[in-house]
Amino acid sequence: MPKSAAFARIHDEVMRCAHAIPRGKVSTFAAIGQFLDVVPRQVAYLLAHKNDVAREEAPWHRVVADDGSLGRPKYDARGRTQRALLEADGVEVAADGRVVGFARKLFVPTTRTTGVTPTPRGPSPNSTGARAR
Repeated sequence: MPKSAAFARIHDEVMRCAHAIPRGKVSTFAAIGQFLDVVPRQVAYLLAHKNDVAREEAPWHRVVADDGSLGRPKYDARGRTQRALLEADGVEVAADGRVVGFARKLFVPTTRTTGVTPTPRGPSPNSTGARAR
């Protein structure tokens, strides 16, 4: 079943944000999610469910958890770990799996830095913010 137009738009925006993260920097699922007004889990899902070709092209490894941790091991199509890819980018990862100097390495997406102007999402049909009549 084809994905919706909204899914495709969010996918494109997440990928553009990921591509904007410079070498030597990291961003978080939450930072990208907040910028795009989507939940961090959507960002994680989109980055995790790439085919091998897309995983080679997208710098998915530069997106980490809110505390700078890498979480469970993730690999690219060639079997390289997220840790190895980050270290090749010049990002040191401690033995506990957290980015060293995380606050200094953090890239926070903006329209200026990503070229993305987030699409207004509006309230969801399930939101509790509906006005009483």
